[in-house]
Amino acid sequence: MIRPGGRPAYAMRLRQRGVSLVELLVVTALLALTCVATLVDWPYWLRPQQGRQWLLQTQQALVQLRLQAMREREDITVCAASGAAACTARWQGSWQVFADANLDQRWQPGERRYPLVPELPAGWHLHWQSFRRDPVLIWRHAGDAGFSNGTLTLCPPRPQDAALMQLVISRSGRLRMVVPLQLDAAAVQSARSRCGWGAGQGE
Repeated sequence: MIRPGGRPAYAMRLRQRGVSLVELLVVTALLALTCVATLVDWPYWLRPQQGRQWLLQTQQALVQLRLQAMREREDITVCAASGAAACTARWQGSWQVFADANLDQRWQPGERRYPLVPELPAGWHLHWQSFRRDPVLIWRHAGDAGFSNGTLTLCPPRPQDAALMQLVISRSGRLRMVVPLQLDAAAVQSARSRCGWGAGQGE
């Protein structure tokens, strides 16, 4: 049906139909909720990238220490401890990197110390598990890890499988980064337990 003026009736109805104030408020509220949810979850999406970047930098730092051990012809111990305290398997906070002259796994005055960068991000921690269950990694003067070879597991602040990263150090001194989620369920479960997550945690 054509109304006077040449416009179809349905066009007139569409033109007269607008957006009510209630509809506008609902759409605005939904948009606001979406924005808030995105901001809340933003660290969740960033965490895997943050972990990977940090572990790559740590890998490079460990390679440099290995070269230093070969260049100076000395054994360099890497572990987590504060002052002259004993090394621990949970690496969080202070790093101890030193030429362990008496091989007692403790830094003592007179033993040369080395810096290790980058610092661990706040809330993250590392779990070190060596072949012999020792809490230290030892770069020998020949460039190998001896029997201190093992796996560094990077644990995010909150359980999140996608952010689990590992640095595997072979006896020969080769370093390889691994993402457990890209392997199998057993690798993921092993990494979870090293991070101290209970059953059912992680996603």
